[in-house]
Amino acid sequence: MSLDHIIILALGPSWYKCPEKAGPNEEIWGVNTMYRNRPVDRVFIMHDLRHDICLMDKDFIPNVNELGVPVYTAGDYPVFTNNVVYPIEDILNEFGVGFFLNVMCYMLALAIKERPKKISLFGSDMRTDSGHEYRVNEKGAIEFWLGVAIGHKIKIMIPEESYLLKRMMAGNFYGYKPRKDPNGLLYMIPENERRTLRNFRLTPLDNKGNEMKDLAITTRLEFDEPVAIE
Repeated sequence: MSLDHIIILALGPSWYKCPEKAGPNEEIWGVNTMYRNRPVDRVFIMHDLRHDICLMDKDFIPNVNELGVPVYTAGDYPVFTNNVVYPIEDILNEFGVGFFLNVMCYMLALAIKERPKKISLFGSDMRTDSGHEYRVNEKGAIEFWLGVAIGHKIKIMIPEESYLLKRMMAGNFYGYKPRKDPNGLLYMIPENERRTLRNFRLTPLDNKGNEMKDLAITTRLEFDEPVAIE
């Protein structure tokens, strides 16, 4: 019987909203050492174990073994009592695409394969201030698998803090958000008098009409010939 709800718990700021424990017919799947913050039903470690031993938990291996839960890894690690080699071939056969840029992608793909009614993500925030790789690549990869889940009629829950499936500045509905017309200096010049880009220096005046050269800026405007701006 498939689970009703799979909760994916990662290390991002929204992790604290994860339930304290799994409810009936649901599981919490933890990334790396998140078992230290919530009781998890499965652990996923898809990178070099030394990273977690050095940075997160010096007793990483015995602590994970003490949990007594499946530990998914990219290869065979007999050091784990309940080691499960991630079924990458089954996943590729199931979906026909390989797009796994972080551990959450692997977790989402496996979760989708198990066909729960709902998948929730806590700590998979992909904030724009968390680094270039997150913004450009990893965020898109997670969103791809969220799209696959939605295509399989699986409900998705993402906390408010997360940037997943969001465009923070312009909103998610292109063309539907009101936008004020621009009113910069360029638009004071008749459109038919603008042409090739040309350097243009803007120097503000003080209340006596003197140039404030320390506040001058150089910009580039389009025009056919010098135009006086009054």
